Amino acid sequence: MKEIKLDTWDAKLLNGETVKESIVTVLSLIVSVSSDDLPKGMEGFRLMRRLAENFDSAEKSGTLKLDNADYATLKALTEKNIPAKLAMNPKIFAEVEKFLAL
Repeated sequence: MKEIKLDTWDAKLLNGETVKESIVTVLSLIVSVSSDDLPKGMEGFRLMRRLAENFDSAEKSGTLKLDNADYATLKALTEKNIPAKLAMNPKIFAEVEKFLAL
């Protein structure tokens, strides 16, 4: 089991509104743009459900908990598909590095 305490930061939307973001926001983005690399069929179906439940739980509890297999999948997706421009935000960069070092 891998656990990471969520740190949040403020992000401005295009309309000027400020929202809180965390590593869950970044990982959700990566999963949504990585569809070609996701496992297919029932394996992928169940993985997406577990990730959705874990992301929802993390936003409530402040800690993201993933079993080792789900973490390995998410880590591989992150390493392969994270948009490089996200590194321009020092908080995102630090949180992604923390996630990858678990």
